[in-house]
Amino acid sequence: LLNSEVNTLSGGEFQRVLLSRAIAKKPELLVLDEPVQGVDNTGEEAMYNLIETIAKSLNCGILLIS
Repeated sequence: LLNSEVNTLSGGEFQRVLLSRAIAKKPELLVLDEPVQGVDNTGEEAMYNLIETIAKSLNCGILLIS
């Protein structure tokens, strides 16, 4: 993903890039607006698991908007 152009990423890859940007500053609260938009059904569960893991490791809250 590091050397990829944004417009060539799949929906799931793009969402992971956005999530990475959101956690870069180690926030106290993650506000995520439709974090699985453009992600296939298989990827949805993985994305939610990733969000939960990140929130636990950063000890931050999560506000999910769907």
